[in-house]
Amino acid sequence: MGSTLIFFAARNKGLIFVAIFFFLLVLMTFLEKKNIKFMYLIGLASILLLLFWNVIESRLLSSETSARSLLFQGGFKIADRFNPMGSGLGTYGSGSSVSEYSPIYDWLQFYKTYGFTRDNPQFLNDSYIAMLIGQFGYFGLVIFAGIAIIFLLLISKKRGNIQLFILILFLYSMTSIVTELYLTTNLGVLAFFLMGAAMNETDENLSLEKEPVWKVQ
Repeated sequence: MGSTLIFFAARNKGLIFVAIFFFLLVLMTFLEKKNIKFMYLIGLASILLLLFWNVIESRLLSSETSARSLLFQGGFKIADRFNPMGSGLGTYGSGSSVSEYSPIYDWLQFYKTYGFTRDNPQFLNDSYIAMLIGQFGYFGLVIFAGIAIIFLLLISKKRGNIQLFILILFLYSMTSIVTELYLTTNLGVLAFFLMGAAMNETDENLSLEKEPVWKVQ
C-alpha cells in the first residue's frame, strides 16, 4: 500500500492505468467462476494498510520536505481547528484558494515554503484529498468515504466486461485523489459520466453470461 502511494507520486497516470487494467484482467482470469465476498476485500485492504502504515506515515503524512506531505499536515491542522466541518469551500488546496491566496495559508505559514508562496503557489493545489480534509473537515471525509463505499457496492452488482470497465475507471479516479485534483477536472467529470452510463445498463441489455468478478454476499 505504501509503495503504491509512492508510485502514484510519480504522476505517470498512463502506467498506473495499465497496471490496474492488467491486474484486474489477471484477477478475472483466475476468479471468473468464483465470487469474492466484499468483506474479504475490505479485510485484505485493512491488513495491507496496517502492514505499510509506517511507510505511508513517514512518506506522506510527516515528511518536512515533501510538498504533498505538508498539504496533508495542513489539511489535518485545519480539520482539527474547524472541527468537524473544515474551513469551508474555496479556502484550502483548491484553485480559488490559490488565486486569492487564502488567509488559511498565512495562518499555516505556508509563505515560508517554496512552491507555497504568493508569487510561486505551484504546489498549493497538489492533492484532492488534502483539499477535502481541509475544506470539509472530518465530516466531509466521512461523507466521501461513504460515497466511495456506495460506488463499490453498485459496482459489485454489475458483471463481466461492464464491471471491469467501471472498476478500472473508479480505481483510477480514487488513486488520483492523492496526487492531484483529477476529480474536479473535465476528465474527472467525464470518467464519472461514463461510470454512471455503464451502471445504468441492465443485465438484459448487456447480454453477458459471466458472473461478477466479486459481489457483496
